[in-house]
Amino acid sequence: MRFDRLFFLGMVLCSFSKGGAQTIPVRFFRDAVVKDKPVKQVEYRMDFGDSTGSDILYQNLTRDGTPVSYSRAIKTSVCFDGKCRLLDIAVYWDPAGGYMGFEMPPGEFLSKTDHDPFSHEEYLKLHGILSDSLSPLADYTFEELVPGTGDPGEADAVSSATLKDILEYIVPGAAFTTYRLWHIVYGKTREAVSRLSSDIFTDRLALMLLDTGEPRLQCWALDRLTKLPDWEEEVTQKVLALTGSANLNVSASAIASFSRSMADRKNVQAVLAGLVSDGAYAVRKPAIQKLKDAGTLRPETVSFLAETASRLNGDLLGEVLNLFLARGVADVNTLRKISEILETGNRYAAGKALDFLEKVNPKDALVRRRIQAFRK
Repeated sequence: MRFDRLFFLGMVLCSFSKGGAQTIPVRFFRDAVVKDKPVKQVEYRMDFGDSTGSDILYQNLTRDGTPVSYSRAIKTSVCFDGKCRLLDIAVYWDPAGGYMGFEMPPGEFLSKTDHDPFSHEEYLKLHGILSDSLSPLADYTFEELVPGTGDPGEADAVSSATLKDILEYIVPGAAFTTYRLWHIVYGKTREAVSRLSSDIFTDRLALMLLDTGEPRLQCWALDRLTKLPDWEEEVTQKVLALTGSANLNVSASAIASFSRSMADRKNVQAVLAGLVSDGAYAVRKPAIQKLKDAGTLRPETVSFLAETASRLNGDLLGEVLNLFLARGVADVNTLRKISEILETGNRYAAGKALDFLEKVNPKDALVRRRIQAFRK
């Protein structure tokens, strides 16, 4: 397989002669994650468990060793009414194990019942189906998909026999081809790709994935950043920005990616404290937890949290005050700010504040007067 033929991105090359065969390769690809072209290729031999006769995974790398893509050359028979033809297709994955696309050599084509070649629209439909990681094809065996076909390797689908609720997710007349390719894309190969990329994960690959704007890729990179001992400053700034992502999965993954030592940093704690005060509700508790995990709680972080504590609901306020207790926070300025909550009229929040103050047992006269006034 040539790795210099990887990309014709976002486009389809599909030209037919009068006889139905393609005169140039059929190629359908999503946009590349890593824009650089590969210059070297590493082969990994493994058992994919999909009976395709292909046991080699190609890792396509840039000059500095960043994975651009992974690919497999699939060669297997597709049969109908006892007549078989070879399926010769290369399937590609991005560095995180997501589907990228497929291509076929000149003269090769996908076919349906009676081995009629796919039309342009049918290739587009297949490309869309393979792009859907949540397809219900994951929940069916081939025998359930097309009842009565016997050995799935000996028959492609007849659309009329296929379950009605699954027709949207197959190419009509090509259920076996669709089903087989989808399970190749989302089977053991996907796991192998993710594992291999994790083994050579770098700041550069992290930045490329974080810059895609695609939540799946961003979360994959964020989940692996904890394995890097130190981050480049550009990575740090990118992750800090993503803590405020509108996608809550991305935001939560960004918060979780900070190591204990990273969470000690002034700029990281400032962002985390801001999330506690003004972030989406779903990420406020994770932000507090990350501050709990930090090696130290900075004075400016304590000051900000105390200043904004009155804006929090009772549950979040309780979490912040538990953080203060765990860190031994008992300075006068903080205690005075917390005691102000006793005068807000919010009995639930005031109860949390009182519980905290009683545990601290403050000596400051102003704080003690507020406590006494609240108890009356």
